[in-house]
Amino acid sequence: MKPEEFTADLHKELERNLAYYKEIFYQTKLEDVIDDYWYKAIVFFRSLNPDQQEVLLEIIKQVQIDTMATMLGIIDGIASLNKVFKDVSLIVDGEKINGDLLEYFLEQDNS
Repeated sequence: MKPEEFTADLHKELERNLAYYKEIFYQTKLEDVIDDYWYKAIVFFRSLNPDQQEVLLEIIKQVQIDTMATMLGIIDGIASLNKVFKDVSLIVDGEKINGDLLEYFLEQDNS
């Protein structure tokens, strides 16, 4: 797998995660929620007007992208972990693919 393919797949996964959040917030019946955290989150989301709901979903998307970018920066060796740079390798199908993952990921961002 090429690094560009890997980062494209990461973007697809983030989109699936966002779709999952949307499904939870818009379609879950409150009486079916057993987790207190999710119950509160859904009630909060539904208390917002549609424009505010969209802003919250955009924030969730950006947090996902920022978190992934941080992880890729650490894997590429261009960001520190606890203020220390680590020697990290990402091997996929027997080949090291890190080094430019963050760059590819950010280039592919369609936000």
